[in-house]
Amino acid sequence: PVMKRFTSLLNSRCQNLLLSTRANHAQHHYGTAEISASSKLQSYNDQIDQYADVNTKSPVQVWNEWDPLEEIIIGSEEHSIIPEPLPEVLAVVPLEKHEFFQKNGGKSWADAVGLDNWKKIQSNVKEYVSTLEAEGVTVKRPEPMDHSKTCVTPFFSSKGFDAACPRDLLLVVGDEIIESNMSWRSRYFEFMAYRKIVMDYWRRGAKWTAAPKNCYDGNLIDVNYVIPEDEREDGEEKYVLTEDEPSWDAADVLRLGRDLIAQRSQTTNSAGIEWLRRHMAPKGIRVHEVTFGDPFAMHIDCTIFPLHPGVMMANPLYPCKQKDMFEKAGWKIYDIPQLPDKDITFMSYTYLAMNIVMLDEKRAIVEARETEMMKFLERFGIRSVPVNFAHAQLMGGSFHCWSSDTRRRGTLQSYM
Repeated sequence: PVMKRFTSLLNSRCQNLLLSTRANHAQHHYGTAEISASSKLQSYNDQIDQYADVNTKSPVQVWNEWDPLEEIIIGSEEHSIIPEPLPEVLAVVPLEKHEFFQKNGGKSWADAVGLDNWKKIQSNVKEYVSTLEAEGVTVKRPEPMDHSKTCVTPFFSSKGFDAACPRDLLLVVGDEIIESNMSWRSRYFEFMAYRKIVMDYWRRGAKWTAAPKNCYDGNLIDVNYVIPEDEREDGEEKYVLTEDEPSWDAADVLRLGRDLIAQRSQTTNSAGIEWLRRHMAPKGIRVHEVTFGDPFAMHIDCTIFPLHPGVMMANPLYPCKQKDMFEKAGWKIYDIPQLPDKDITFMSYTYLAMNIVMLDEKRAIVEARETEMMKFLERFGIRSVPVNFAHAQLMGGSFHCWSSDTRRRGTLQSYM
């Protein structure tokens, strides 16, 4: 009985101390008038004043896309497989490229692109890693994994894909690593390639959350989805991914301090964005859903990307439908120049030129051929660090996709 009374008293005093501390912090941050009893109630996110329980000694710490980069995960091309032509894959691939996937789905990338191209892909990745290391960035690499093995669950079977793009799987917000569940069935077990890295971070103090895996036991994938020949004339947004269960790719999310920008796309549904919103809300992080009208929308970092506070670059083909939200918060959005068409093969894309990695607010990793992009970045005082990566782009993605930054030197701030 004595212990129970002591425990009850201790809990009561701790709770009062916590409430007092939060009130004092709110008064310091907002001012007395803002927290008076007569103040109007605000949304839950607006009332939260700080990101709860941040471990400043955590080995991972990222709040945005531009703070000085200290540590990063770079993907691996080894044992990569061309995804089988399932509906969720073809939904993000223009019709003229379908034949390649229908003929080669399930085969290795090394065989499909030929030995010469494969060696150039390997060389590109090595150059990317060595450039980062020369800039003083610590680089982590995933474990080799045989993606040719067939994955089997109670509801589907599929060969794997690759571990080239950790950005698609891992989202670091503050001191937490969040594994997305990803919508492609071929990527169901891709997290295993990064498990040792994530376990090491977790053992050293990082938080670690995994979104619930998709079951695919219902109608998550619309097998009757009609792929447009080009742009949708009516402007209507249609998706192969339904709202049957939450599903999202981490590469559909950008970090702007207290705000996350999440794209509804062919790889992320609104239910997935809502899952992320509910997960982040208690920590004071807001999640905003955006759309762009891109019929093949897959990942946000070739459509809009922040260069530093207040400056966003955008793909001129697909303007953000929620542009006003950014402008009201003081952001200026600049269209990148119309880029010349390239010899686009396999999973590459002209506007991968946007898929850069910021070393800090003044320096960016940029593909060596992209001279127009370099000139564009110069307008904002950003020096380009050129790296050859054109052949690695054949497998899909560029520098931002092929990486997941796990530590940037900076603090949590509000930019929206």
